[in-house]
Amino acid sequence: MTDAYDDEDGNRPRTLTNGQVIRFMAGHWMAEPKRFALIAALMLASTACDLSIPWATRALIDAVATPTSPTDTAWIAWASLSALYLAFYCLRSFMFRMSNGYYSRIMARMVTQAFARVQAFSADWHA
Repeated sequence: MTDAYDDEDGNRPRTLTNGQVIRFMAGHWMAEPKRFALIAALMLASTACDLSIPWATRALIDAVATPTSPTDTAWIAWASLSALYLAFYCLRSFMFRMSNGYYSRIMARMVTQAFARVQAFSADWHA
């Protein structure tokens, strides 16, 4: 049923290569290099917190599962796990809040530049 709406022609050459698309997007991303670096750093930091959560969970399980372990060890493990979750949530939320405005400005710039290019064409074609 979906074959009737298949617009892809497998024999048609691609208009743009992946490298051209990445260079185009990188040009827009680098229009605000500090913002891009901040978003990338927040993403890496939140990923590091996310990857560290299993280690903190293991420490908490070990502290609770060992009957001879002092109670302070369990509380420290719980606090570290909670701190990792909180850091992960805050870093990731802030990263997405920064990304929304960043991507909106990129899209607005792309539309403005495309419209300017269209307006630069000759209007004599219809005369």
